[in-house]
Order: sequence, then C-alpha cells, then structure tokens
Amino acid sequence: MIKFFRKTRKKMADDNKPLKYIRYAIGEIVLVVIGILIALSVSNWNDNRNLRNQELLLLNNLKLEMENNLFLIENYLKTKEERIKDANVLLSYTDPDYIQKEEDSLARKFIRIFYIDNYKAEIMVLNAAKNSNSIKLIRNQQIKTNLAKWEQSLKSQMQLIDFGNEHFSNSLIPIISNYYPLKNIPYDAGNGNIQDLSKHKNEFEKMFRSREFENSLYRIKNFERARTRQVKELKEFTLELIQELNKELNKELNI
Repeated sequence: MIKFFRKTRKKMADDNKPLKYIRYAIGEIVLVVIGILIALSVSNWNDNRNLRNQELLLLNNLKLEMENNLFLIENYLKTKEERIKDANVLLSYTDPDYIQKEEDSLARKFIRIFYIDNYKAEIMVLNAAKNSNSIKLIRNQQIKTNLAKWEQSLKSQMQLIDFGNEHFSNSLIPIISNYYPLKNIPYDAGNGNIQDLSKHKNEFEKMFRSREFENSLYRIKNFERARTRQVKELKEFTLELIQELNKELNKELNI
C-alpha cells in the first residue's frame, strides 16, 4: 500500500496534478478509517453477543433453580400445615383433668411433632454467579431487585428456623423427656430394623396435664405458623422472580 501511494504520488507530481493526488489520498484514508470502524463494530457486536449468550445461560440456570425451589417450597408448606394441625389436636387435649383417650391416635400425632423438616433452598447457581462476579452480566434491574428480595426472605426464613429449633431442643424436649421415653421415638422408621423400645411407660396423662407442656407446645405451634407465613412470602418472591426471568428469556425468542 505504501509503495502504491509513493508511485501514485510520484506520477501525480510528475504530471503536475497535486490536487487530484490530495483528493485521492483523502479518499483512501477515509476508506481505511471506515474499514477500521466496521471491523471495530463487528468485534464489539461479537463481544456483546457473547456476553448476551452468557447472560441468557445464567438466566436460564437461575430459572431452573428457582423452579426447583418452588417445588420444594410447596412441599414444605404442606408439612408445616400438617404439623400445625397436629399441634392443634394435641393442644385440644391439654387439660389439668385430662384422662387418656385414643392413645394410638394421639401418639402418632405426638411423635410427628419431632419430625423437624427444615427448608433447604437450592442456591448453587446463585452462589456461583455471585462468587464469580458473573451476576453483573444480568442487565435487567428488576431481576436483580427480585433476587435481592428473594435472598433476604430466605435469610429471614433461616433465622426463624434456627430460633424455632433452639426452642424445640432447649424447651420442649426436656419437658417431654420427663413423661415420654425418647428412645421410643421412631427416628429410623421405615429402615426395616426392629426398634429396641424403652421399658419406661409413656405417661401421656401426666404430660397432657402439665402446664409446661401446653405452653411449650403452644409456642411450637406459633413458630410453625410464623414459618408458614415466611415461607408463603418466599413463595411469592420465587414466583415473581420466575416470571421476570421468563419475560427476559422470551425477549430473545421474539427478536
């Protein structure tokens, strides 16, 4: 190219045509600049397309993770509602003059309050995105806002679970152990093994006459109700987040 310009310049100089040479040179420069700009534009488009593809992959993985969480939340709510029902039935029998009735039915409901099934959210994709800083790929501000709300709701749920479990371990268990042999609680039910039962008797009457047992059971029921409200809030945030993720993913399909 340089040799070409030199030859052209020399020819135009020999022909005494400097004005034509200047116009020609300027035209060549303009073409070169346009070519560079087009190349940069194509490069930027490719870079943006790659970033968008990474963003879409992250959004899709987040959507799948949130859909799994929604399934877990719905099952968790069912167990909370059953536990509240069992607690209400047991509370209906607490009485200073309680006389034992329907022992088997009560025993099953009583044992079920020991089955604490804490909600364990799936956050592998979200944590990986935060740790790798790829969360910044998300351009939709509403999605980022919904993610922040979801995380805060989950944090509140975990704190409530910890508080309830602490009460269960430090308050209800010591009271129950005075009347019911904990060895008889079938923690490993369904594993096919024959449980070695305690020789101590189940003193249901004394337990249901106890004010301490009633108070502790009442607090457990209220904890479960609070957890249910919190999980319902988490469910709403999950649904909103899934909806927003679907909207953003569908944009790509409508292009």
